[in-house]
Amino acid sequence: KDFDKAIAEVTNLVNNGYKEIVLFGALGGERLSHTLANIQMLCNYTKKGLTITVVGMNEMVTAIHNDYIVFSPSMKGYISVIVHGDKANGVNINGLKYTLDNVTLTNDFALGLSNEFIGEEGRVEVKDGTLIIIFSKQIQYLILILKTTYLFL
Repeated sequence: KDFDKAIAEVTNLVNNGYKEIVLFGALGGERLSHTLANIQMLCNYTKKGLTITVVGMNEMVTAIHNDYIVFSPSMKGYISVIVHGDKANGVNINGLKYTLDNVTLTNDFALGLSNEFIGEEGRVEVKDGTLIIIFSKQIQYLILILKTTYLFL
């Protein structure tokens, strides 16, 4: 099949001019293949300048491409950073338990797993590449993105 439901719906929203989209129910279902396809899709659209956040039962996933993301000091729990593609250059992580300074991450060594929010403003940056950002679901973050378009699957 050409597109699954989530990809078809997001493509429709993008074609109608939406730039920020939040997907609910698109993580952790019965089929891992759909979860991976949804993460792959959000990376694809991130490279085109859109912001997509996928919300599951316990976690949220977004991506950054040649960009950065900032997290409020009120965030709690875990955050993981995973490379999408072969490598990501110029990765900086600040304001979290474990920091990185201008590091190259590769897709064959998971250096960015299980970091922690520590009550400071957290920042994850990549200068060249795409990073998948997985973090504990937070009401504070959901409130921050309430202005976006929602899609329940």
